[in-house]
Amino acid sequence: MSPLPVFLPTARALRWLYSLVSFGFPHSTRFAPDTTVINSTPNRYRQSAESLSRLLALLSKGSKRLMWNNSDLEERLGTIEEILLEQQLRKQQEEGANKVEEDAAKEAQAHEDRFKAIQEEVDSFIAEKKEKRVHAEAEAQAAREAARRDAETKADSDRQAERERMRKEAEAEAEAAAAAVLERQRAEEVDRKIAAAVAQTERECDAKIAEVPEAALRMT
Repeated sequence: MSPLPVFLPTARALRWLYSLVSFGFPHSTRFAPDTTVINSTPNRYRQSAESLSRLLALLSKGSKRLMWNNSDLEERLGTIEEILLEQQLRKQQEEGANKVEEDAAKEAQAHEDRFKAIQEEVDSFIAEKKEKRVHAEAEAQAAREAARRDAETKADSDRQAERERMRKEAEAEAEAAAAAVLERQRAEEVDRKIAAAVAQTERECDAKIAEVPEAALRMT
């Protein structure tokens, strides 16, 4: 607290004391000394009163100067307080701005971390899908190769069976043709034998007829 509020009552008290020393009480609200009373006092009291008056004048002058200085000090203190308040406000604003920036940076970092995590999950998912697709393609290729080999094996087996069937059919046809040729040959042989036997029989009959007498023939 400023010492001025304590000093002002003290100055008033001294002026009131001066009034008492001057053998009288103040007759008004002003604390000016009663010169009529002072002029009627003895010299020693007058000297004391004059000394006290000079002291009070000095005190009053100092009080005014202190009041002026105090006013200037209060103005300066007010200015300093305003500056301090402004600095504090600026500091709070800067701290708030820094906090906002920090919060924004933290939020941006959190978003970036979440984005990185999502990107990693997506990359992992894509890599897993690619790996599964590679395995599926390999399995499909293996299945196609196995099916192709099975088809080729079956085709070879079918072709072999067809060739075997055709060979057997050809053999059967050849055997049938050979049998037909043999049958025809046997039939031709039988026909030749029959024709030879008929010719032989006809020759024998002709010979026997030639041996019969002509007269017997006429009789017949």
